[in-house]
Amino acid sequence: MVNLKKYDEAITDFTQSITINPQYPGGYYNRGVTYSLQGKFAQAIDDYTQVIAIDPQGIKAYSNRAAAYYSQGKVDSAINDLTQAIAINPRYATAYYNRGLIYYEQGNLEEAKANFKNAIAINPEEYKIPVNFLLLEAYHNRASAYYKAGKIEQAIQDYTQIIAIDTQYAQAYGLRGVLYLLTDNKQQTIKDLETAKQLFQQQGNTQEYQKVNDLLNKL
Repeated sequence: MVNLKKYDEAITDFTQSITINPQYPGGYYNRGVTYSLQGKFAQAIDDYTQVIAIDPQGIKAYSNRAAAYYSQGKVDSAINDLTQAIAINPRYATAYYNRGLIYYEQGNLEEAKANFKNAIAINPEEYKIPVNFLLLEAYHNRASAYYKAGKIEQAIQDYTQIIAIDTQYAQAYGLRGVLYLLTDNKQQTIKDLETAKQLFQQQGNTQEYQKVNDLLNKL
């Protein structure tokens, strides 16, 4: 029924099953999945929360609620749910991989790589490190080496390459902006930092958003 996108009919059926047995987690779970398919993430979160209340070991409910939180831009809540799923089952590869994707989007390459490697170690046939991640990591590492060697222009070029690969990579804009400041290009610095701030806000990364905002206020 859900596969045929008869969502309203499916929700009616799942609601009926919940009415018959309010302690049956499957009714809430399936209705939550249907709400997610409809893009009704608040309702989906409520249903997954009910599943967890009935069955605190329900790792799929945590994983699906994390996806719903992520769709709402609540990145910290998504990470917390995936972390909880891993605490319940340390061999839950899907949770590691999805948490890695979130860290990757935030520009936290170290945490992303650790999570990808855990997922691959558990299920090497299903999970691979994303190709873009490998490219970004290579450019990021080289840019850091250039910076430490005082080769600012080359470091800027590498961050420019990163942005060309992933235009949503907020950290690359932020780091390039700081490097432009070292070359006295204040206009480009402000432009990059404003872009980084906007992306961090969209991605729910409040800590990095505040850091960039504070730096802009000092310029």
